[in-house]
Amino acid sequence: MATAPTNILHWNCRGVYANYEDIRLLLSNHNPAIFCLQETHLLTRPFPRFQKYNSYTNNDTAILIHNSIPHRHIVPNTTIPITALRISLGRDFTICSIYLPPPFNVTHQALNSLITDLPAPILLLGDFNGAHPIWGSNITNTRGKLIAEFIDNHSFILLNDKSPTFLHSSYKTYSCIDLSLCSPPLYLLFQWKVLDDNHGSDHFPILLSSNQPNTAHCTPRWKFTKANWTMFQTLCSHHFSKFPITQDSIPRFTTTLIEIAQ
Repeated sequence: MATAPTNILHWNCRGVYANYEDIRLLLSNHNPAIFCLQETHLLTRPFPRFQKYNSYTNNDTAILIHNSIPHRHIVPNTTIPITALRISLGRDFTICSIYLPPPFNVTHQALNSLITDLPAPILLLGDFNGAHPIWGSNITNTRGKLIAEFIDNHSFILLNDKSPTFLHSSYKTYSCIDLSLCSPPLYLLFQWKVLDDNHGSDHFPILLSSNQPNTAHCTPRWKFTKANWTMFQTLCSHHFSKFPITQDSIPRFTTTLIEIAQ
């Protein structure tokens, strides 16, 4: 039995290629099951490869998922920049990397329609660019009010603890614009934390540490390239030349064959 990764990261990386080495470092240090990224800045460039991870991208968002995690890609019918996967990590749920840039015209209708396209329960992670006191802002702006109403309307739980997630490079001021939202059944699965190094971005990575360890059973596989086929053939001939082939003999046949292989 091998322990599978269970933690989740999300980060506005401000360019996958610009901060490629930092993404690799975060993957190495935290070994996440899933890494949600925003502001990938890929344009027409392909997503770079990261060892042990599959990648899915859409409209300045991306998700890296460890190749041990069962999943399927979901493509919702929306103009909102989002990448979504249905995954199995302790339990089945939908995980989304979402990016709402400041100029983007996001509406209640678009957000509500998006949620109806995604199977519950949902973990919604990303950069929302909204200000509201419920996640630590000193002010409330129009986007923040809309997001707060969206959270309330869909009974999402906000995992943020009001810690700053963004450092304005010009004014050196902090704000809270990266949010982690989840359906109620997922609330107790994770501990939320902002990492203390922004790794070249103006946003800080956010770590969701799993409260429930996940294990994955590894299916044993034979190393055929190292087999002694001559010995295997000799032992099979010796044990099976006069072996009775009946329904009742199948379990003994299987046991004997495995012993020979070993």
